[in-house]
Amino acid sequence: MLGEAGGPGRGIWPMTLHPGAGRGGTAEVGFQYLAAREPFTDRALRAELLTRLNALDGVDLPEGRLELRPNIRLSLLVWRRTATGSCSPGR
Repeated sequence: MLGEAGGPGRGIWPMTLHPGAGRGGTAEVGFQYLAAREPFTDRALRAELLTRLNALDGVDLPEGRLELRPNIRLSLLVWRRTATGSCSPGR
């Protein structure tokens, strides 16, 4: 949960994780719900979040999904520690 938008019980959950038996699960991006919560009532901020998510290798959410709840495969959000100790996206 991010912040205390609107007081108790009104926080912001940008994603909901759905485990998937055998399929690896998905992360649902709640643009539809974010649109009703400050600061994401500003479409430009939701578009910035979409741009940042699309910067992840393998993620390609169309801008037309900014009013919906698109899914991202959880396997695309996995980070692996490299031999040098840094983290990088991986499967």
